[in-house]
Amino acid sequence: MRFGMRKTIDNLGRLVIPKNLRDYYSIKLKDKVLLIPTEQGILITNCNDDNGKEIVTKSEQYVE
Repeated sequence: MRFGMRKTIDNLGRLVIPKNLRDYYSIKLKDKVLLIPTEQGILITNCNDDNGKEIVTKSEQYVE
């Protein structure tokens, strides 16, 4: 699946993840996501499994 879109950060610093992407990546209301800085930009990944249980990843050790 290929997506490419521009989104605007609002005045509170929020970014809306479009519904088609949330559906495709099984991101549901109240799910937590992990923001990982990379050389190319920010990687956003779901921190929940299909049952809504939070997944802990090695990447979180670098989050302050």
